Amino acid sequence: MTRTTGFPDWSREAERAALLSAREREVFLLLGAGCCNRKISARLDVTERTVKAHVASIMAKLQVESRLQAGLVAQSHWSLLDNGTTDGGTDGGPDGAAGREDHLAQSSMAEGSIHLPGKTG
Repeated sequence: MTRTTGFPDWSREAERAALLSAREREVFLLLGAGCCNRKISARLDVTERTVKAHVASIMAKLQVESRLQAGLVAQSHWSLLDNGTTDGGTDGGPDGAAGREDHLAQSSMAEGSIHLPGKTG
């Protein structure tokens, strides 16, 4: 899990993102954008308890030990997409956590799964 640079390499765990359900993927990407459970629950219009269940499932599928690690894997996943090294169905993600959150919200709103007050898709 360590590159020659000394920084963790989460690419193996990021490849496991393909195992996530569509809803888990939404939660996963919002984790990577730095969202807390409360914000994720508001964004996805579910209870915090449901978000906690999704986070636990995500951690198990990615084989990570903490929510922080899951968020780092999400960042790595976006990095891999930016470099075009995984099949994520996109040419790459936007730069920065806020851009990723907005990108997720826009794409999810287009699919009708996220409803954001004050934002239109």
